[in-house]
Amino acid sequence: MEPANGRDTDFDDPHGDPRDHPSKAPRQRNRDGRAGREMSPRSIAGAIEGDQPLSPLAMNLRQWRERRGLSVSALAREAGVSKSTVSELERGHGNPSLDTIWALAKTLHVSLGALFVGHTEGDGSELKRLADAPVIAHESTTYVAQLMAGWRSSGEVELAVVTLAPHALRHSKGNAAGVIERVVCVNGPVDVGPVGATSRLHQGDMLMFPADQAHVYEAGENGARLVVVQQYPAAE
Repeated sequence: MEPANGRDTDFDDPHGDPRDHPSKAPRQRNRDGRAGREMSPRSIAGAIEGDQPLSPLAMNLRQWRERRGLSVSALAREAGVSKSTVSELERGHGNPSLDTIWALAKTLHVSLGALFVGHTEGDGSELKRLADAPVIAHESTTYVAQLMAGWRSSGEVELAVVTLAPHALRHSKGNAAGVIERVVCVNGPVDVGPVGATSRLHQGDMLMFPADQAHVYEAGENGARLVVVQQYPAAE
C-alpha cells in the first residue's frame, strides 16, 4: 500500500475496575474461512495452565521488573499491590483488575502495550483476533476498549483508511526495507498479508507483517474497509 499521512494515538488512563472474561478464541495463522465471532474479551492475565507457554503479560512483567532492578516485593510495595499478586501474574495465573495492571505499568514506567505485546512469528507476522484482545477500559456496556497493539517507533508512522470494492484485489510489490504494516479490519471479511501467506480478517481483527515484501489485499463479495498503519525504520 502506498502510504497516507497520519499518526497513531495512545489510550488515556481509564477509570473503573473492569472484570475480564476468559478467551475462547484460538490463535490462527494463514488464510481461513471461519465466520467472525462475537466479542469475548480475553482475561487481562491471559491465564495459562499446564505446559502452555506463559502469557505475554507474565513474561513482560518479569522482564520489565528485572530491567528496573526491582524484586517482587519491591515492585509490589511501590505499586501498592500484594506480593502474591505479582508472583501469580509472573507465573501466568490470576485475573487482576485493570487498576492493578495500571499500577504495575506506572511503577515500571512503561505503557500497557509494553506489558501485553507478545512475540511475533518467525516471518515477522502476527495475527490478533478481536476476541483475544485484553480489555483495557470498560464502562458498563457503553464503552469498551481493547488493546490490539503497542509499540515504540523511532521512525515515521503513517495511517490510512483503505476501502476495497466487492471482490477487489490489490497487489503491492512491497514498501521500503524495514517497513512494518498493521492492518485492522473495519468491515470485511478480507484476506491480507504476504503473497502465499495471507490471513482472513474479520471485523476488529488485526494483522502485523513486514511490508517490504510483496503482499495483497483481497475483498469478498461485500467489499472491505481497513485501517492501515505503516511504521518506518529510523532515518539514518
